[in-house]
Amino acid sequence: KALGATSKAVFEADSCAYQGKDKVYTYTGFELTTYPVNGKDCIASVYFLDETVATPEGIKIGSKAADVVNVYGNGYNKDEQKFGTYSYSTDTAELRIYTTKDVVDGVEYLVKAAK
Repeated sequence: KALGATSKAVFEADSCAYQGKDKVYTYTGFELTTYPVNGKDCIASVYFLDETVATPEGIKIGSKAADVVNVYGNGYNKDEQKFGTYSYSTDTAELRIYTTKDVVDGVEYLVKAAK
């Protein structure tokens, strides 16, 4: 409710992993994906769609890959970086920053499902 109205109709599909529907809510600048658990929608991911949205540290689509490393450090997954993805992980979430020719062209937060 705090996010307001979506900019497109909510997309729903039967969940592959849970009982119910996975949903994609599209807002100006980002998409929010949820999955159902015990009748509630839990956040699965947030994906940036354009440069109007930035991480709290200021990384957004159009930022330089060097800025990503300056802000988040060298603790990214080195195997994924070979393909232009800077992936930073914690116990509860993963931040993936996608680049092409050293420019950010995608940002995604993935929430790790509770065990």
